[in-house]
Amino acid sequence: MTDLKTLTGASSGSETGLATPSHLVTMRVLIVDDESASRKMLAAVLAQIGIRCAQAGSGEEALHLLKAQPLDAVISDLRMPGISGMDLLMEVRRLHPHIVFLVVTGTDDIQVGIRAMQEGADDYALPSRCRHCLRKSHARTA
Repeated sequence: MTDLKTLTGASSGSETGLATPSHLVTMRVLIVDDESASRKMLAAVLAQIGIRCAQAGSGEEALHLLKAQPLDAVISDLRMPGISGMDLLMEVRRLHPHIVFLVVTGTDDIQVGIRAMQEGADDYALPSRCRHCLRKSHARTA
């Protein structure tokens, strides 16, 4: 199975154990979360392995960014004011069926994950497992 490190050309690097990019990475991920600190933290972690991230603070902003620039994946919180993560998922599947969509939420309720995957999410994860899920989901769709 191809993993994200192989897809991005990243090589193992520092003492942190995270991959370091060895060339320009073309993968673009949109992180959607109404909590700014959560968005920034996830973007920083993904940047350490060479993934470029755009950020949106709402589902509405995410839809605008998806129209404006090419993106490969969306990582979205489910609980947001306005367009929820589930509504965003359904709209992204309708408009951009090729984009990998990961649902991230703080709830441990497995039914939430099952419903999201039934609606078309490629994977469901708690924030701490997001990097692993992105790697797995991107490999599945590549």
